[in-house]
Amino acid sequence: MFVGTGSDVGKSVINAGFCRIFKLDGLSPAPFKAQNMSLNSFPTPEGLEIGRAQAVQSEACGIDCRVEMNPVLLKPTGNMDSQIVLNGLPWANKSAKAYFNETDRDFLFNEAMNAFSRLEAEFNPIVVEGAGSISEVNLWKKDITNSILKEIEEDDIIVNLASNEYFSVIDSSLIENKIISPQFKDFKNGKLKIISFYAKKARGLMTRFLIDNDINSSSDIENFNSSGYMFSNDETNNPLEPVFVR
Repeated sequence: MFVGTGSDVGKSVINAGFCRIFKLDGLSPAPFKAQNMSLNSFPTPEGLEIGRAQAVQSEACGIDCRVEMNPVLLKPTGNMDSQIVLNGLPWANKSAKAYFNETDRDFLFNEAMNAFSRLEAEFNPIVVEGAGSISEVNLWKKDITNSILKEIEEDDIIVNLASNEYFSVIDSSLIENKIISPQFKDFKNGKLKIISFYAKKARGLMTRFLIDNDINSSSDIENFNSSGYMFSNDETNNPLEPVFVR
């Protein structure tokens, strides 16, 4: 799967390139993008619509384009409105607000997964292009949470070193693993406070500490000692939120 740090950063071109590489290597690749936003659609041999990028990628694979390669296509009809093309046919016209707040996402998700399954049954590998940026916080909680669930084992501990803003995109209620969220506080005017600028740097230092020392237990996290920060048992009221002060 190819993702980027934003839209219009070259994912489609890279995807097409790897489609061709896999083809030249003797494999049977096919492109896939669950949802694409593009006014420039391309007709399949059956006269159905998909995004032009996936049509180019299918050509790189040496196969005809088909609706499974781009099951959901958003074609802008104005600044805030789009026609939704589902499996190659017009399905609805919605504003951005209505699409994100009122559309049956589970239905569209299942349609996209069914399309992927049909491709997977015929081709290998499936060269997936991500939509937009994987680092943007407007992605569905379900998508990001599921991607985490696929990576962790039952006994794994998750150390949350993201800002509150970024961690809010995760539905932590679906994660049964222990989540530890270290807090970093500085003395200012005689009081301990979280100063965002310093806390951000401290989270980066903690990340380096965890990786360099191969930390795999919650108690070992308390050994973090960098840039003047040290674990404070007195300030820690919740074991899932250990407090480090300086």
